[in-house]
Amino acid sequence: MPEPDPQPDPQLAAWLAVASAGDPARLTAIATGTAALSSATATTTEILDMALLAHGVPQPEAATRLAAAISEHDPSFDGQAGNLQTQIAAGWTLKQILALDTITATTAALAVSSASFCGLQSAATELPGHAGAALERLQLLARRRHPLPKGRAQKNVVTDEVAAEGAIDGAKLRATADALTAAINTVQRSHSAMVDAVQTRLAAADEETDMLWWTISERHEGDGQDWAQLGAAAPLLAGREIAALTTFATPPPAAPKLLARVLAGIEPHTIVDALAALPAGIYDASEHTHPLLPIGCAAHGATSAALASRAYPAAELAKQALIEILVERQL
Repeated sequence: MPEPDPQPDPQLAAWLAVASAGDPARLTAIATGTAALSSATATTTEILDMALLAHGVPQPEAATRLAAAISEHDPSFDGQAGNLQTQIAAGWTLKQILALDTITATTAALAVSSASFCGLQSAATELPGHAGAALERLQLLARRRHPLPKGRAQKNVVTDEVAAEGAIDGAKLRATADALTAAINTVQRSHSAMVDAVQTRLAAADEETDMLWWTISERHEGDGQDWAQLGAAAPLLAGREIAALTTFATPPPAAPKLLARVLAGIEPHTIVDALAALPAGIYDASEHTHPLLPIGCAAHGATSAALASRAYPAAELAKQALIEILVERQL
């Protein structure tokens, strides 16, 4: 039996009202189509493209995927990349992805944050708020200390009947061996669950401890130059170092405050000036570039004039460097 169509959300209706799309059938089609698209497997690049589309930057391939999903329920849907209605549908797709507890949701949250860094605004006005809330949830979820599982005791698999016989025939031997194997497998699963839970706890604790010592040192790489001596290079170096200390797919919850602390007193700088101040080979250009990875694009000499001329606060530029490295890990 097919799943019922999702009921249109009042927020979707409010977003679409901006695009003069008040047709209830169209509203249902967009809700149904984007729900299917948001639950489908998507690559990191596709998520980044969808984020650009949601922020008013035409992305033909993302618009085509979106139109195909919605057109299954409304063949008249005009999904051209430049249409405001398409952009809002892209924002609604992202909102639904953000509600998931997956790496895809993390990518979507980081993509929306990067779009804000680039100065882009979405017609889906609440999208940045949804992304921020989702990222906070995913950060805590990844680092949550799950209760350690309890060990499971096993009953004696050798029955009284078998023990009394001393010597047993083939059928009983096979049954006893099967029971022993099942008991061993149960103990192994219990042990693996225990080890996994402990490893997650240790990873979170190690990440937190390493970052605290890095912050307290107030020096590049913990024992190098004072951050103030590094000038325009400091934000990118700090962002890269905190990324190296990040164990999980999401940024550490305290990263913005830690970066603000170590970079206090560093003047705002443009991306281009920050890259130019780095020692040779410190910030090698990644093979991956995308408009939502503006530092990476600038390293390739492909940054836009608007971003090249804008001076960013040091902590904001460092946070973007962290975000881009975490996104690139998924590419």
